[in-house]
Amino acid sequence: MDKDLAQIVKFYRTPLRPLEVKELDDIKRFPNDILLSYVVGDLDLERVELTKVFTDPSALNEWFAAVIPQLILPKDLPSILPQEQYRMPMPDTAGVLRLKTKQFCHGTRSGALIVADQEKKEYVFPSGKGVPYVLLKNERVADISIFDCALAETGNETPTIYLREASLLVMRVLFDVWAGHAVGSKKESEEFERCVPGVLIAHELAELANVEAGKSYASRLELELDSERCSKQLLVEQGVPLRVYAAYHTLRAGFHEEISEKNISLPRGKNISRVVVEREFNP
Repeated sequence: MDKDLAQIVKFYRTPLRPLEVKELDDIKRFPNDILLSYVVGDLDLERVELTKVFTDPSALNEWFAAVIPQLILPKDLPSILPQEQYRMPMPDTAGVLRLKTKQFCHGTRSGALIVADQEKKEYVFPSGKGVPYVLLKNERVADISIFDCALAETGNETPTIYLREASLLVMRVLFDVWAGHAVGSKKESEEFERCVPGVLIAHELAELANVEAGKSYASRLELELDSERCSKQLLVEQGVPLRVYAAYHTLRAGFHEEISEKNISLPRGKNISRVVVEREFNP
């Protein structure tokens, strides 16, 4: 990752202090879920290192301390953009950065930013159906949970689905650790690793289809839940075992107070997977 771009991303990070990690589920709590994105991206952790630290999650306290966002003054930013452009809305800033650097840059209205290298790939479902996507590698992010594993862009004629390599790594290691302590086997681990990209892609395909169909939703949560219902059906049709779907949401589920579908957005710390687990597996 270019040092100037990495510095720009760090400029946009909200000052966060980690919650103490005592058990593995604590990584799913805000702001630890965001700081874990920084740990995996900034420190370039590999699978062996991550597996070791997830087996002894209290060791993550040291890793989180190493990536606590530090104040960066505008005058210290690279000259890629004029200083006033660093204060534009994040989607505009990301768009300009993408044009100037030819690097993948995506920003959200809430102020989140991801910058990464791209690799075009194709995921083939067990049914044989192939879906093109882009793998985001060597990422640097600001204010994005490690459990926000995928995104889609619709600016071009053909929508593009993006999967984060860092998030896939975390999900696969989480499964290995969970399976090792429970009912796992090498065969199940290989199945999860092979199929979990399909779970992510199915959700993005379902959400794109719902938006394209012009469906109206009272809230973002309602759109996400409808997309989950559609993606689950797609997975069945394409031969992905629903045990992988269940494992993915169980491992990803965040924590927070109860919410309703009327909420405009999910509270921080409680992602769509928690709602899926509560409704699908613990009715």
